[in-house]
Amino acid sequence: MNPDDVFFDIGANSGYFSCLALLSEVKGVVAFEPDPNTCAVLAQQQQLNNWSRANLRIESLGLSGRVETQAFIRASDSGESGFGSWPYRQAVGQVEVDVQILDYFCQQANMLPTVLKIDVEGWEYPVLCGAEQTLRGGSVRLVVFESECDAKGQILDPRISQLLGNCGFAIRHVPRPSGVIKSTENYQAYSGS
Repeated sequence: MNPDDVFFDIGANSGYFSCLALLSEVKGVVAFEPDPNTCAVLAQQQQLNNWSRANLRIESLGLSGRVETQAFIRASDSGESGFGSWPYRQAVGQVEVDVQILDYFCQQANMLPTVLKIDVEGWEYPVLCGAEQTLRGGSVRLVVFESECDAKGQILDPRISQLLGNCGFAIRHVPRPSGVIKSTENYQAYSGS
């Protein structure tokens, strides 16, 4: 991370990566977390670390390809909560939450990210659909995301690779130190510009 980076933490959960980014002294962090209960934990992180809203902006909303209110499915592990069907989630409840398009958020907030972290439990493609204008705009240099994959580490949803490729990003798998490939893996998409 660079000091002039604006880090968007999409699927922030309790803020682990938001905190790491702020400790790296980035310019700012926007944490998107739709679950109001988990968002409250993130707000406590902000208070405990004495981070101002200028440093850490918490947005209690989900991101997708359209603006709506949607059912957010809570899982037994908050890190597996999310939208839509996710085969690895043990659902324990749900809550209706606001969902926004990232492109619209950026316009309204007059803010552009340089780094995106997307960890949304199978909801990557809808998030990217709502971010296409931002991805094409030239400000984003890196997208770090999790996705379902096959036994060789290839992304299962070809729409993700196609959308990122059409926006000028090259994707590479980030292998685990163990070399084991699980059903979901991490990827980095680098801007070619």
